[in-house]
Formats: sequence, C-alpha cells, structure tokens
Amino acid sequence: MALNANAIVTWAQMKAYFGESDDSRQALFETLINAVSQRMDKECGRILATATYTAVKLTGNGKAMLFLPAWPVTALTSIKEDGIALVVDEDFYSYADEGILAKDGAKWSTAPSGIEITCTAGYAITGQTPTMPADLQLECMKQVAFEFQRGQKKSWGETSRSMPDGSSASDEQDLLKSVRAVCAKYRRVRL
Repeated sequence: MALNANAIVTWAQMKAYFGESDDSRQALFETLINAVSQRMDKECGRILATATYTAVKLTGNGKAMLFLPAWPVTALTSIKEDGIALVVDEDFYSYADEGILAKDGAKWSTAPSGIEITCTAGYAITGQTPTMPADLQLECMKQVAFEFQRGQKKSWGETSRSMPDGSSASDEQDLLKSVRAVCAKYRRVRL
C-alpha cells in the first residue's frame, strides 16, 4: 500500500506519533491514513493536500466573488471566462489564501461551465509552503490511532458497552469530536 496524494500525514509522522520502531505495519497504517484523510477531506468539503486542477469547469454565481473548490491557491496558471483568458490584477483579484477570485465592479458569468481554471491548491505535507496545518495533522494522527485501536479491540459496530460495575463505555463510530471540531475551522463559510 502507498499513501494517496491527499494524505494529510506521512508514514514517518505516524510512526513517530504511534511509537512504532519498525516498518512491519506500514501498509496497515498507510491504509488507515488514506481512509482518515479521505474522511477529513469530506468533513472539510475540500481536498486539503496539494493537488493540481487542470481545466476545471466552474459556473459563476453572477456576483463579484467566485469561490474556488480548493485553497489555498499556490499557483494560478490560467483562467478563462466564456472562452476569454483573464489576467490577475487587471480582470480580477486573487485572494489565494481563501481561494476567492473577485472582480471590481463586474460579476462572474453564470453560463454553465463558463469559467475554466487551471491551478495548484492545497497544503503540502512536508517541504513546501503552505504546509499542512499542525492541528489537522494532529487530528489525523489521533483518528488513525483510534481506528487502529478499535481494530485491535474488534469492536466494530459497537456503540456502547456495559461494564460489570454498571457503567457504560461509548465507542465513537465516525470521526472523533475533536477531529470534527478542527475540520470545521477549514470549511468554507459563506455569508
């Protein structure tokens, strides 16, 4: 197994977090990292890791602001509106960190798929900027550890357990509450 392009953490980071001393369970942990990264992307409503988007078709909203499906934008290679190439700072302004393109005194076309964009957007896991935020990486590692431990207990599908002393224990079935809370910070908020 190998890590998918949308992985939020590396095997080396997970290995250090979990205290693994060898690579014997690397394939298992990479599978868990891939699954958790995909679930976190879904929770955030976007792909968090750096990806290149080529000739992505968008439909404008008839307003001055166009919200891109991924951000932060690290490279805006081209943008066309109704087949006409646009120029940054002449035809529109780019707010790369937020993934927003804005026109001054004009509105984006509402023609279906009338906007075509090629860009690179998202966070790098290591070595480049912008780097994946540490809180996202920590929550990914927590969720991976949780999934691993749940598998070791063989408690799949269990929502609670009665204990001999009358108490009960709960086993979260989806993303941990702390993971959902951090993901909420990275979702697009529209007013």
